[in-house]
This record gives sequence, structure tokens and C-alpha cells, in this order.
Amino acid sequence: MTSRTKLFLAVLLSLALLASACGSGSSGDAATSTDSDSVSTSDADSEGSEGSEGSDGSDSDDSSDADDETASISPISDFLGVPSFDPSNPEESQAIFEQQEREREEAIALCMRAEGFEYTPRDPSEYNFFEDDGGLEWGSDEWVQTYGFGVTTQSFSQSEVGDGLIGYDDSRFEDFEEEAEEDPNWEYQESLPEAERIAYEETLWGEEPDLDFEAMTEEEINEFYETFEWTGCANVANEDDIQQQFYTEFGDAMGEMYEAMEADPRIVEAQAKIEECVVGKGVEFVSEQDAWEHWEDQLSPMRDRLYGAFDEPNFGGQEDVDFEAMTDEEINDFYESLPQPELTAEDKVLLAELQQEEIAIAVANAECGGGYANQEELYRELLVEYEQRFLEDNAAALEAFQAAE
Repeated sequence: MTSRTKLFLAVLLSLALLASACGSGSSGDAATSTDSDSVSTSDADSEGSEGSEGSDGSDSDDSSDADDETASISPISDFLGVPSFDPSNPEESQAIFEQQEREREEAIALCMRAEGFEYTPRDPSEYNFFEDDGGLEWGSDEWVQTYGFGVTTQSFSQSEVGDGLIGYDDSRFEDFEEEAEEDPNWEYQESLPEAERIAYEETLWGEEPDLDFEAMTEEEINEFYETFEWTGCANVANEDDIQQQFYTEFGDAMGEMYEAMEADPRIVEAQAKIEECVVGKGVEFVSEQDAWEHWEDQLSPMRDRLYGAFDEPNFGGQEDVDFEAMTDEEINDFYESLPQPELTAEDKVLLAELQQEEIAIAVANAECGGGYANQEELYRELLVEYEQRFLEDNAAALEAFQAAE
């Protein structure tokens, strides 16, 4: 799947899968949406008008409003009986996430207690999964004017780039560290003798695969993880999730569906018009599909210089430290005490140029009708259409999948 498809479908679809990786699917009613643009409305509106005026003389607008409230965001989510995340409604999406996370935390607690360990379910309301960047709605005009496509502007933290450049907010990680220290599970884990602490971690997270990443190709790594069976209570809780099971069984077919959707003439035509418009403004055209590749060659050396120092032999005296004899807290303190690499002055000059270029291209792209905010309606409409066709084309396999649940 290409980057452009990932961009839109990650927002419209993958939030559900991502959250299900953090929480088990709800068994409640399928999600509803008040966004009438979620589906193609031309036929539905016509049928709603004909049905609402005629037999009972009721106002057609009331019927239309009712249709809007039950408009499907994702037929596949409806089929699975799980709620759909709606990026246009962050409050509702956050509530769905919290419910799923509560279920997952309870499942982990039951599993850990069965293994003889304590585990206190965390309160998911402490984590705002759908928090906006700096109060800006992702993909909005204001977001684009600030971050462009989010490539050069979100590759480094604000503390790493310093004043005058744009980076992601890394102050939130300080809050995460404080929350971790206050986590009763962390306190319990750290109170255990070393052997029990190791057993606790393995019971919770399972055994990590022993891989030599440097000696393996990306294809070999991917093949390994396709067949690797994760263990641990946290992973077992995910295995019971119907969304995970669905994507495990139908993931390849879904990928083909996404590819077909991206090649849909309506998307191809829309992209061609956007490109023509951007070029007409005298601005270089770089689609969101190609944005990362366009700047990656220049960003990659910066990352190597910034983060590569930690891999240098004996950086900060690492070879003289007995990590096996240290607690996790002592290891964290050691790494925090190491000198922090910085971008060079030359890197910052180049990064400033790249960020200015990216924002200018992204703004022109948005002004010409490109970007998530402008194309959300089209992608939502096509998504519903393609998912519905997927359900129809795979009816027999899906019926067997449901029967096996």
C-alpha cells in the first residue's frame, strides 16, 4: 500500500486496528456517525425523500437527519459489531478508546492474577489518544500551515531542533515518565526480587524474539514476524479481540481492496487536477504519497549524526558499565546522564530550508483541494463503497469466520 492510501486509511480505518492493539473490541452496537459525508448520499437522500413524504406525510428533513445519524463509517466495523473511530469526532472516539482499553486492562489483570502476580488495571482516561497537536486539528488548514505534510517538521523533537525550527512536542514524554513512576504496577514490579521481577515482565509482555536485525533483510524480518507467536498477558488480551482475528485472516485481501480503491478513477482524476493546480501556482508538486521519500534522503544523514553517537563504541563510557548488575532505574539514570547529541549548525540551516519548502508545497496542495481535510469526503464515500463490496464478494468466508467465533 502506498503512502497516500496509508495517510487517509490510517485516519479512517487504522485507528480502530491500532486501538484494538491496545484494547479489546467492544461487543456493543456498531458505531454511528452524525457526518452525512461518510457515505454517498445521492441515492440515499432520494430514497429518504420518497419514503418520508407519501405514506405518513412526515417532514422529509426529519428522515434525512435520522439517516445521517445512522450513516456507516465502516461497513466492516458494522459487520464485526465493533465501534468505528471517527476522526471528525475526537470526543466520541476517545470514549470508544477508553472503553476498549478498560476491557483490555481487565483481561490483563485476570491473566496476571492467574499466574500469581498482582496487576492493577490502569485508568485509560489519563491518556488522550486523540489529542490535537498544539490545539490544531490534524489535517486542517491551520495544521498544514504550521506543519506542512508533517515530514520535516515532525522528524525531530522541539528540544532537538531548538528555537526557530519546528519539531514535535517532546514535553509529553516527561509526563509519561512521571506517570510511569506513579503507576502502582511499576511500584509493585520494582519491589520484587530480581528473579521475580524478570518473571513478572515475561508473564506480562512475553518473551522477546531473539533476532539479529543487522544481519537480516527487511523481508526476512517481516517473514519472521508473520509467523511469530507472541506470548504474555498483554498480547493474549489482544488475541481475543475480533478485529485482530479479522485482520489476521483477511489482511491480505483487505490490502488488495485498498490498492484497488487507490486506483479508483475518481481518486486518480482528483489527484491529477490537484497536481495541475499546484504546478499552475508555480510551486513544485509533491503529493502526500511521495512526501516522505522526497525529503528522506536529506533527513536520514541528520538522524544518523544525531542518534548514531549512541551506537559508537564506549560512548559515554558504556563499555565500563555492568548493566546486568544494574536495576532498570539505574540504567535509565545512566542513559539520562550521557551527553545529548545535537544537530549541527549546518543541519539546522538545511532543515530550515526543507521545512519552508515543505510548508509551501503543502499549503499550495491544500489550496488546490488536496490534503485530508479536503478529500475526506471522497475517501469516506469510496471507503464505504469498497468495504461493502468486500463484504459481498467474501460473503461465504465471512460467514464461516462468524460461525467460528
